[in-house]
Amino acid sequence: MALTMFALPRLGMVWTSMLIFAATAFLIRTSHPRTAIICAITVPLVLYGFFAHVASVAIPQGNYVRLP
Repeated sequence: MALTMFALPRLGMVWTSMLIFAATAFLIRTSHPRTAIICAITVPLVLYGFFAHVASVAIPQGNYVRLP
């Protein structure tokens, strides 16, 4: 949780959630690592695409990396 709070303002919500999703999957030793990586990448991007472009809700972006 401390790493998440440290990374959120710097990387933004989308990139941080990708990293935390993947880290959690490997921390609990998932039996499906490929599926975990695919979901860690696609779920935050799809949610960002929906909320930022369809629902017009501002998603927190980071200082270093910004999505369109």
